[in-house]
Formats: sequence, structure tokens, C-alpha cells
Amino acid sequence: MDAIKSQTLREFAHANGITTISNVRLSKENGYPFVTFLTNKKDAEGKTVAINLFIAKSQADRFEEGDEISDDLCKQMVVVETTNAQGESRQKLAVSGSEYRTINW
Repeated sequence: MDAIKSQTLREFAHANGITTISNVRLSKENGYPFVTFLTNKKDAEGKTVAINLFIAKSQADRFEEGDEISDDLCKQMVVVETTNAQGESRQKLAVSGSEYRTINW
């Protein structure tokens, strides 16, 4: 079994130049909650690069549209790399201490 790859939200933010985090939003396609991160990077057209991360399915019911991701919650969150049903690698947000967590031996 492959090890779950994860990093703290702080590590993810630092590595990607995150400057701003949105409140929780719901996908129009499937209703899953996600969060938008704005970076300090610009695309070819000079627009701010945004990264959308869905919240892990196992925790989706903990969040509602408009929920604020507080500083305390940010400190508990991790970004986990998962594989979807099509075999594609995806990153998801999860709260540390849930089924997705980093173990420091």
C-alpha cells in the first residue's frame, strides 16, 4: 500500500505563494465544498492565479457554504494527495486528526 502524501496547509501555502483564502463554497456541479486560494502569482494575462481545493469527502458534511476557515482551523488542516476513481492524482483538504493525517514517528 502506498503511503498517503500530505503536507500542512502552512507548507502548501508557502510552497504556492498563497496570500488569501476564501470562505467555503459549494461546487455547482456536485455540491461538494471547496476553498479557493489566491496566490501571489500571475498568469500570462496578468490575472491572479487561484487554486481550488475540495474538502475530503469524508469530511464534507462538516462544512457549509459560507463557513469561514479560521486561523485555528487553518493550523489543523492538511493537503492530502489522493487518487480518484479514474486513477488521477488530486489534492484535497482535510482536518488533521481525521482519517487523513500525517504521522510523525
